[in-house]
Amino acid sequence: MTPRPPDHLLRDHARWLRTAWPLGVAATGLALTLGALWWLHPSLDKLKTGSAAPTWALAGLGVTFAATCLAWVVRERSLLQHARELDDRLSAKNRIEASIELQHDPGAIARAQREETADYLSHVPKARPSRLPLVALALLVALLATLHPLLWLAWTRPWEPAPATAQAKPKPTPSPEPVASIEWKTPEAETQATSIEEVPFAAVARSSSGLSQATLEISVNGAPKLSTALDPPGIDQAGSHPIEASLYLDQIEVEPYDIVSYYLHARRIDARNLPETTSPVQFVQIKPFRDDVQELPGAEVFASFPLLKALKAAQLRLLKENFFLAHTDLDHANPVWKKENDRVGRDQALLVDKTQQVLDKLIEEGAAAEIVNLVTQAKPAMAAAAEKIKIVENQPALAPQGKALSLLTEVEKFMIKTAARDGRQKNNPGNVKDPFERQKALELKQRFDTQAGALELIAAEQRRLADDLAHPDSVPSPTPATDDKPDPKKIEGTFAERQTQISQRAGALANGQVFVPEVLDHLEKGRDLARTSLRGLDNGDPAAAQEPATAAAREFQLAVEAMNRAGDQQAREALVKALRDLSTAAESARNAPRQSSEEVARKQAEEATRRARETAQAVAEAARKQQEAGSQKSAQRLMDMARSLSKEDLRKALDRLQETPRDEALATRTADRLQDIADRASQQSDRTPLTTQQLARLIDDLQRTRANLQRLADPKADGGQKSPSGNTSGEPSNNPPANHPSPGQSPGQSPGQSPGQSPGQSPGQSPGQSPGQSPGQSPGQSPGQSPG
Repeated sequence: MTPRPPDHLLRDHARWLRTAWPLGVAATGLALTLGALWWLHPSLDKLKTGSAAPTWALAGLGVTFAATCLAWVVRERSLLQHARELDDRLSAKNRIEASIELQHDPGAIARAQREETADYLSHVPKARPSRLPLVALALLVALLATLHPLLWLAWTRPWEPAPATAQAKPKPTPSPEPVASIEWKTPEAETQATSIEEVPFAAVARSSSGLSQATLEISVNGAPKLSTALDPPGIDQAGSHPIEASLYLDQIEVEPYDIVSYYLHARRIDARNLPETTSPVQFVQIKPFRDDVQELPGAEVFASFPLLKALKAAQLRLLKENFFLAHTDLDHANPVWKKENDRVGRDQALLVDKTQQVLDKLIEEGAAAEIVNLVTQAKPAMAAAAEKIKIVENQPALAPQGKALSLLTEVEKFMIKTAARDGRQKNNPGNVKDPFERQKALELKQRFDTQAGALELIAAEQRRLADDLAHPDSVPSPTPATDDKPDPKKIEGTFAERQTQISQRAGALANGQVFVPEVLDHLEKGRDLARTSLRGLDNGDPAAAQEPATAAAREFQLAVEAMNRAGDQQAREALVKALRDLSTAAESARNAPRQSSEEVARKQAEEATRRARETAQAVAEAARKQQEAGSQKSAQRLMDMARSLSKEDLRKALDRLQETPRDEALATRTADRLQDIADRASQQSDRTPLTTQQLARLIDDLQRTRANLQRLADPKADGGQKSPSGNTSGEPSNNPPANHPSPGQSPGQSPGQSPGQSPGQSPGQSPGQSPGQSPGQSPGQSPGQSPG
């Protein structure tokens, strides 16, 4: 028998070593996993829901697979390594290793060495590994791997039909929610008291399960102030129980004319988390200690006095309704709740417009600056409340509502005192006509009656006060202010009285929140410095008050400058938009006679009229905003433009154009009139220095205009095909869109227009040339007429 070559023996040995370890690891892992599963569920009964067996099965199989792969990788060896291991085990003295190294050598020595190694191995007992253990190990792994799915089939039994679904047991009907309510007995819903009085109250709490955590919530001017826990006897039992306690106003530090609101709330005793039970809200108005002022019959100084009362009543009603919406048990998704919330939000927003119209009426009647200021401060609070109610933030809306109510109450008290002091009526309104329909769109307020005028006044008066403190010898002895009607453009009195008024007015402006943050920042700093100056004056040390008074004057002046800068910027933006709309209106009016049909022409004329009138309204509104809290010069410029657009002859011309849209002469005159207004407004705009980017854009516009002029002057260019962008060269236009002015472009200037070119003028048109006039054509010459 020919001896087995050493390389075949080596490969059998390597196969054994490489396969035996992974098979052993796999058998061990499968056996342990099977044992763990049987320990968890030692029967062939069906698995119960929630059993841990599936988790353990997945974990055991995953670990077994990973360990088997690791054993396969670890036992990987080269033939030389296996040859060395076999030499050591068989004491072959490196014969097998040498045979492997020389297996490809055809020489006689290598062949003789291989033959000698094969002969040596044929005489070594157990040199060739037996395949029986390896086969047995593989069969064991296969058996264990088969037992796993068999056990799983026995546990799950997919061949059995699914049991009929048991009839679902009816859910137990939840017990009804306990009913509870808190009702007021005394005092009335709206009462008056001084700031140190005790206001006793009584209420009745009714519940079907008892109440707990009864609490009295107190707010001042809508802002939460104090929360007091109450412990009425027997309230934790079902039935009706009285709640008696007192509201101590001295604990919350209120001032005259403040509005104190209070209500009770408690939790229903129930295992569920139910909404709290809340009482209606009630109000206490803080009155002065010396209440020697009474309203005389018919002694209403102003015709708008009943309107202010109506505003106060409306704001009080809306506050109550919003409080109910915030604390009702109804879900906010309920259609009824949504409908009521939308109505309250609309009414609150409408109250802002009504307040503005009452404010206009007060200014027309010559009301005191304090009254105008208080009503002005109420507007932003009303607007903030309306916005919060619309976005379903009813609880946060109560604070601005309370603030607006307190301001209107203070106005009412001020006017009552004025009426009682005068002892006569200035104007008996009788059946007051609703002045809300009165429109004063083209009239600006007096500057001193606006927030901006008040800021300018305190800046000038603080500067005058600082100068007087710096040169006390050259100033006449100040005298206290008299009871005569004060000059709205000046603050009189002693140094301390003047500083007090300036500080108070600065605080009122800061609370109004009508200015940009930069103005408010300087205003707050100036107010703090004015208070420091006032402390020095109160201590009888004018020298100590001089430095903070001067610093306060500087801060107030910085606030005025910041206000004017912000106003000029807003006015420029409004003017740019107005000039664009006006140019569009002029173009629509000019093109109306050229339309294909009478109907299309009339639509063009109507579009021109609509744009012109909307532009007039928008510019007038922007002017009023500037007069109220911006630049006075910008306000005057914008209002001049609005008056020009609202002149009777222009309105009639636009109306006639709608009736006869085919009248080309009328359309041209109307368009020229609109364009002339735009030109004048553009020339009156502020000329601020240009930035580097704006200068670069200006140079680019000039070069483009020069190229256009050269192309128009070239006779060959007339026969060229015109591109959709308007250039004859066929190149794509670099002009920006018409709705966005480029840097360096003046307000109202159309894209691609040179700086000296008026709106509506074509790029090749000279400055004195009318629209539609060709280069070289005289101003009075018609388009088809030859020169001369």
